[in-house]
Amino acid sequence: MIRSLALVSYRAALRFLLPERFRCEHGWEMEVLFDEALQSAGRRGRLPWLFAVVRGLWDVAEAGLLMRSGSCLPRSGSTA
Repeated sequence: MIRSLALVSYRAALRFLLPERFRCEHGWEMEVLFDEALQSAGRRGRLPWLFAVVRGLWDVAEAGLLMRSGSCLPRSGSTA
């Protein structure tokens, strides 16, 4: 039940915060990665699971703000 609420929240964040074109290209993969992160964190306990939920939602919010403001997203693994 709580896992499905986290997934629904993540899908809503994708829908409302990210541009449609980006969602069409990457949304499904992002959902799969989020679900995998929740499963992995869930094996370590409730607090790591909660952190994974918050982190996933934060990442979507940050990406949405950067995309809509015209800023570039940092590449994974890069240092700025």
